[in-house]
Amino acid sequence: MYHIVVIGNADINSDHSKLVDSADLVIRFNEARNYASGLTGHKCDVLCLANTSHPGRTFSKYKTIKKLHFIKDVIDIWFPHPFDCTAKQFWLKPFNKKKFKKTDYSKFILKENELKQKNILFLNEDLFFEACMDLNIIQPSNLIPSSGYMALKYILKQYGTASVKITVLGFTFTGADGHPWHEEKKCVQAFSQAGLITLLL
Repeated sequence: MYHIVVIGNADINSDHSKLVDSADLVIRFNEARNYASGLTGHKCDVLCLANTSHPGRTFSKYKTIKKLHFIKDVIDIWFPHPFDCTAKQFWLKPFNKKKFKKTDYSKFILKENELKQKNILFLNEDLFFEACMDLNIIQPSNLIPSSGYMALKYILKQYGTASVKITVLGFTFTGADGHPWHEEKKCVQAFSQAGLITLLL
């Protein structure tokens, strides 16, 4: 059975390294904060990068993704948020907070971190609005689905069959403001209860 493992950035207390490194496809996020612990193995086929607001600007300005020692092994880069407001530069933060939250830095992330040779996937607007419907977000809104939820929605649509096992770990449904964590937790738990994923907390 084809096995996909999706690893969030929460602290990990159990050793999942064998599970992760034996998987067919492993997806991590941003700077993969729990990677260094060794408890989530070393495999990383896909790196899903928040392309808007503070994370997107930080990745561009400080080239933090380029410095990840596992980046050479990453095959695909996913950008989860399909917004039309493309950043013109990354040195100065936009004064308008609402605009900043939806400013797309993907162009600069790719250039500054030398990622253009990777396979690049932009999750589309249809998926974004489906995720918003799941989470009871009516756009325009200050809330958007998290990168983790967007990636999981994409994986379920692309790979969600009986011949594929999807394991999710490292998610605590807490973090930066601007994401509906309570709603995301309910939806992901519902996916687990329906047998669509295996959720390891």
